[in-house]
Parts: sequence; C-alpha cells; structure tokens
Amino acid sequence: MYEMVLKDRTEVLGPDHPDTLWTLSALGGLLIHQGDVQTAERYLTEAKLGLEKRLGPKAPDTLWVTHNLGIVYETLGRLERAEQLHKTAVEGYQSLFGKDDPNTFYCMNDLAACYERANKLEEAETLFREVHDIKAKKLGEGHPDTLYTDNCLAGVLWGRMKLDEAEMWFSKTLRLMRQKPPDPDFAWALSDFGDFLVDRGKFNRAESLYQECLQIRSQTLPSDYPDIISVKNKLRELERAKSSNATAVRATQSGPGPKTAPHTYCFCYRRRREEHH
Repeated sequence: MYEMVLKDRTEVLGPDHPDTLWTLSALGGLLIHQGDVQTAERYLTEAKLGLEKRLGPKAPDTLWVTHNLGIVYETLGRLERAEQLHKTAVEGYQSLFGKDDPNTFYCMNDLAACYERANKLEEAETLFREVHDIKAKKLGEGHPDTLYTDNCLAGVLWGRMKLDEAEMWFSKTLRLMRQKPPDPDFAWALSDFGDFLVDRGKFNRAESLYQECLQIRSQTLPSDYPDIISVKNKLRELERAKSSNATAVRATQSGPGPKTAPHTYCFCYRRRREEHH
C-alpha cells in the first residue's frame, strides 16, 4: 500500500514534497517491522534529509523519522549513533509538546532501552523510572504501555543485581496483566519473569510461567515459530536442571538481556498524521 502511495505522490507532488517524504518514512517504518533494516535505513535516511531541508530538523515529522532511524541503528548494533538519534527525538518532542505527551515518553522509553542494550544500566534505570511515573499518571498503572515499561525496569534492576526490587516489579507487572483478557503481546513478560526466577533457583514457579507463555503464544503462532521454539527449549533445560538436582541454571541465556518486545515507533503521532492526510 505504502509503495503505491509513494509512487503516486512522487509523480503528482514530486520526490521532495513533505507528503512524499513522509510516505517514504512510513514505508521505512514498515520495513523495520518486517526485519528489512538495511532498506529501512536507506529510506529513513533519505526521508530525514529531505524533511530537514523542507520542514526543519525539529519539525514533528522530522523527529518521527529521526526516532525510527535510531531504532534501525540500534537493531544494527550501532548503539552510539542510535543513542544520539533517540536523544534528538526526545529533546525535540519535549520542546514541542512537553514530557507528558505520548510522542515524548514513547521516545524516552526507547532511549532507555538503548541505554540498556549499551549496558548503561544506571542511566536506563533512571529513565525507565521517569517514564513509568509519566505513563502511570497519563495512562494508568494497568495500561499495556505502562506495564511494558515496568517489565523493562524490572529487567534493568535484575541486571544491576537489585534482585528483590526486580522481583517486585516483575510480580506487579504480572498481577496487573492478569486482570485483563489474555494478550499475546504480554507473553514475553511471562518469559522474562520465568528467566529471572530460574536465575534465582525458583524452578517450579518459572516452569508455570513458561507453560503459560507457551499456551498464549501457541494460540496465534505456528509451532515452528522462533518464540515457540525458544520457550520449549527453556522448558526442556529447566526439566533437565530439575532432574539433575541442579541448584542454579539459566534458561538459554546468561542473565537479563535486551527486551524482545517491539519498539513503539511513535505510533500516536503517526496515527494523527495519517488521519490528517
């Protein structure tokens, strides 16, 4: 769809028109979801340069592209460049809309995630706490976006060996999640908490969470999907650990790692922009 719109707008409006450039950036965002980050980088870089020239570097559309380009570089492992772009987007949105605007705090969340991937855990913890406070006030403690941040914060606290507090945040996320209908998007939270419990030697509770995660994932994903295989592998390793009376084991990982949940991609602003056009 975006490719057809891009072709039409390029022919009618020209390649440098803001609407053409925005469509190019939207196509880049779609390619991120599809895993084609190399092409996404090319499209988003072209859109960013064009929008900076036509609208300025601090225009909302330019900041949206800047943020998504940061996600591309983070995916490619170019964390220093990703951090710079995320900071630019956060500062720009904050200047335009304030900290309590969704564009701002979604970008703040992704900046915190970038800090985590770069092993800047103190900075990540500070920012995740700030994002939690904003989301809890604006969206509510039980909102899915708030729970996502809470789970990220728990992972960072685990990495900093603040284990009791990490377990508190993991437990809180799970408790609030279970007050809602089952959501496939929260299966990763069950798996993360299970990993944490395995790391602490709480095998039976971890097994229960992995089984619940597998049940949710299996409702929407094929049996050979990587997420399904990953959880099954964790259950097998856990069973071997229990049968061999192991006192500690890590389930397919050596500690808390980067979250596998998708980034937010500033969808709130994107929706408003699409409605406008």
